[in-house]
Amino acid sequence: MKKGIDVSTFQGKLSEKDWLNIKNSGIEFAILRIGYTGYGKAKSKQKDNQFENNYAMCKKIGMPVGVYWYSCAVTEEEAIEEAKYTLKYLEGKKLEYPVYIDTEDNHDINKYAKESQYSIGKKRLTKVIKAYCEYVENKKYYVGIYASLNWLNNQLILDDLKAYDKWVAQWAPKCTYQGSYGMWQYTNKGKVIGKTMDLDEAYYDFEKIIKERGLNGYGKDSNEENHNQLKVGDKVKIIGIGNANSYGTSRTAKGIGWEREILKIYKDREYPYQVGNAKGTTGFYKASALKKL
Repeated sequence: MKKGIDVSTFQGKLSEKDWLNIKNSGIEFAILRIGYTGYGKAKSKQKDNQFENNYAMCKKIGMPVGVYWYSCAVTEEEAIEEAKYTLKYLEGKKLEYPVYIDTEDNHDINKYAKESQYSIGKKRLTKVIKAYCEYVENKKYYVGIYASLNWLNNQLILDDLKAYDKWVAQWAPKCTYQGSYGMWQYTNKGKVIGKTMDLDEAYYDFEKIIKERGLNGYGKDSNEENHNQLKVGDKVKIIGIGNANSYGTSRTAKGIGWEREILKIYKDREYPYQVGNAKGTTGFYKASALKKL
């Protein structure tokens, strides 16, 4: 487990000395707000005005970083536009932690716009979040979803988002989310170098995962596994142990002896083959754990 913070313009301009003091206080990573979508009809996309400074300072002192985009998308097209802005602002940069979409938009639809993420319902919102994640992931980034415990439990169809890591916001003594998750934001009232900051815990070795798989600007391993032997739609028998997510960071998936089909292939992941049937995903597997029927 590693301790971290997430910051934005609300913490003001942090100097190199500030970041060194943050690091020396025991903080091991930082998730930076890269940008946000504004409320209202225009829904303008804005880079966080402290992102470039925070990124530069973290790189200078050797602080591992990830980013998040505060989303107000209510259509898949808007989500893809947010994803494009995220990637635009990441050009030439490297991240040791994931790219997260922050979904919590519950603004007053009578005051600002006709719809919010909350008002469109879980079916539509799930498609919106998935559109962002798929677009960013296809550009070789480790992508995840930030949301509150209540939002995860009630506003999203989690079965459709199993492939994406979760960053759970639950300001409490412990995280009670029942699904798998890689990070927990446990308070929004932490104190670091005298400033109020969100505090987080990370449970996966994100830096190792990301670098080994050549994600987030770190390039591609020339020894990438050959995935041509199996394709989407192939019928397979599960003959080995799988995982509950495709990064290999969660609980073991069951299913040895079951006959299923390849639903999707994630070429940059440790367990690339998403296997299941019409009822849902059984798990994620390596090629060696599957026998083509």
